[in-house]
Amino acid sequence: MATESALPVLCECGCGEPAPIATRNRYAIGHLKGQPIRFIDGHQLRVQIAKSRERAAKEHSTFESGDGLCRCGCGQPAPLAPVTMRKRGHVRGQPQKYIKGHATTRMERSKCAASDCNVQITAEYCAKHASRIARHGNLTGKRPTGPAEERFWRRVQTSEGCWEWTGSRRGNGYGVHWTDERKLTGAHRYSYELHHGAIADSSLFVCHHCDNPPCVRPDHLFLGTVLDNARDMVAKGRQVTIRRDACPSGHPYEGNNVAINPAGHRRCRQCTAESNAKAIAKRNAESATVRCPVCSVGVGLPCVVRGRILTAAHLERHRLARRLHLEDAS
Repeated sequence: MATESALPVLCECGCGEPAPIATRNRYAIGHLKGQPIRFIDGHQLRVQIAKSRERAAKEHSTFESGDGLCRCGCGQPAPLAPVTMRKRGHVRGQPQKYIKGHATTRMERSKCAASDCNVQITAEYCAKHASRIARHGNLTGKRPTGPAEERFWRRVQTSEGCWEWTGSRRGNGYGVHWTDERKLTGAHRYSYELHHGAIADSSLFVCHHCDNPPCVRPDHLFLGTVLDNARDMVAKGRQVTIRRDACPSGHPYEGNNVAINPAGHRRCRQCTAESNAKAIAKRNAESATVRCPVCSVGVGLPCVVRGRILTAAHLERHRLARRLHLEDAS
């Protein structure tokens, strides 16, 4: 009895065409080698366009159901939006949500927390004092003075868990601190040297047991190399690719097939061996024996007339042939 053939997997855009089969693994977009992919190339835009039109229609119906007044409660008619701005909820030709400047009038305002400031705001500090706290950790706008250790403890907020650094931070969350030698260093590194002494090897990193970048608690810190830090990241499951159990070629990440480079990335040993074998085979093919077009002798490298260097014996043969040719010509 003939078995019924399996139905093909269709493209998810709704076009009804069968989806192609993935030729290799691409985990970032959900492709598995040998399995049907979600969309035919270019068809995923149809889904995005459909969702965009549905969202625009929903916003349009929302604006039509309103009375066209500013939502702050002032009772004034809101102006019509000249262009569509979806982030602000504007649809071209429809009333905006608020009159310009009225969006925050419904929020509760209070005086700035700084004692000498009377600005009414919705946050704790006004823009001026918030900037001073972010840059210098105080409301005066001046760089803190005094010994580095004294300035360090002004910025540390101790607790039963992590000791948070309240001073300036880098974009990655790590705090920075000026030493007495006018050198900018990491707050966690300064804390380690303050409690355990100077670090003899400058190539070592100060790592966190707690994985909290602004933490400066000394018992949460330890010294290690780049490889130690990478292994600690993998052991704690914080690596982005830790969920993958196989390389892009399908070889499992297990046992002796896994190698970790100094940057903390996993490499497949089988893929590395195959790549090296292909490179060796290509190099051997390029150095295969060829015939010299002048003396018709098999050599391991291209002839000198092709722009490559040959052995001394072949060069001598070509010099002799050149000399005999010149003698015959004369």
